[in-house]
Amino acid sequence: MRKIIAFCLISSLPLLSAEKEEVAIKTLQKRGEAGNQRYYLPHQDTPFTGKAVAYWQGGQKMTEISYKDGKRDGIKAHWYETGGKLSEIAYKGGTHHGPLIAWNELGQLRRKGTHVDGQMDGIWRNWYKTGQKENEATYIDGLMGTAIVWTPEGERCSETNVEDGNGLMVRYTEDGWPWLRITYRNGKMTGWSHFPPPPGKGPGGGEVTSGPLSTSQQFRTCRSSISLRLLRRL
Repeated sequence: MRKIIAFCLISSLPLLSAEKEEVAIKTLQKRGEAGNQRYYLPHQDTPFTGKAVAYWQGGQKMTEISYKDGKRDGIKAHWYETGGKLSEIAYKGGTHHGPLIAWNELGQLRRKGTHVDGQMDGIWRNWYKTGQKENEATYIDGLMGTAIVWTPEGERCSETNVEDGNGLMVRYTEDGWPWLRITYRNGKMTGWSHFPPPPGKGPGGGEVTSGPLSTSQQFRTCRSSISLRLLRRL
């Protein structure tokens, strides 16, 4: 009986070591057809299981990603160069699934929400650098239902009126300038208007621009150079 137990323990060691394996992110290779790609180590036929990491030039950890059977599974974490935690996002089978949390360089919350099967779900919140709440929105299967926005001074924005997935949402700079207005229809963003801040009210400049949110290329006409991906994180 002891021989059987010993054999089982010895045979399981390779599996345990594989799960604890830590490699450089840049060494992983993505293979497979679109929609079903997995990560591998060079010259390996078995999908990677373990943790992949990257470091800042000063030696501080920058990124750590957990993989299982070649797909992101577990926590993907980022750190500031100063050593403070920047963000944590949960994955399951290569898809966003679970909590997302982000902090500023002072350790204060910047963003918090949950994904379910790759879709934003439940309550999502964002905060200004001061710690004042910036906005709060509800999602179901990736579609926005309601949204509330506050100014950096803590006053509720009366212009934001998203209800039942329809309406307008305003974004403010840290200095209180309403620089972006986004329209929603049936829970999806359908249009935007960018209002460059005046001197002293944050980065900007240029003329007022607007357009549909049909492609990221169209949105790049916004002089603020903010990508469609950023807006989808609201």
